[in-house]
Amino acid sequence: MKKKYPLQVVKDQREREKKAAEERLAETMRVLEKEKQALLRLKEELAKLRNRIEERRRRLYEPGDEGVLDAGLVQRRKEQIDYLHRRVETQQARVEEQRRAIEKAEDAVTRARAELVEAMQALKAIEKHHEKWLDEQRREERKKEQKLMEEIASAAFVRRRSEGGNGHE
Repeated sequence: MKKKYPLQVVKDQREREKKAAEERLAETMRVLEKEKQALLRLKEELAKLRNRIEERRRRLYEPGDEGVLDAGLVQRRKEQIDYLHRRVETQQARVEEQRRAIEKAEDAVTRARAELVEAMQALKAIEKHHEKWLDEQRREERKKEQKLMEEIASAAFVRRRSEGGNGHE
């Protein structure tokens, strides 16, 4: 009869912990990628705003649709540029905020990796113990088989001796 590994419950728990750590790492990596994509979108929007400012600056002193350039038109265009500058500042703040979010996500990935390494080491230790236990069980089984074979051989010898006398005729 085979014995059940006495630490199987611990081994099963360590396997579950490793799987959970793998899932946490995968999730933190997905979050990090999402944050990076959000930063790229914010940067693209910022670049578009800056391009609009440059375009408006180039057209600041162009005549209007009627072919006339008056002070009111120039003033409106300057106000539009000022408005775009304020939007750029707001967008830059959003970019910085997103960079901080990425740093937090990177920290979470680092922690999740460390947890996974720890879980893997714990599982490896119990697996090594399990292998040693299995080796010991095999050794004991071989000893039992060897003892049984010796008993069978001894019984056969005794039987042959009793059937045939002393066995030296």
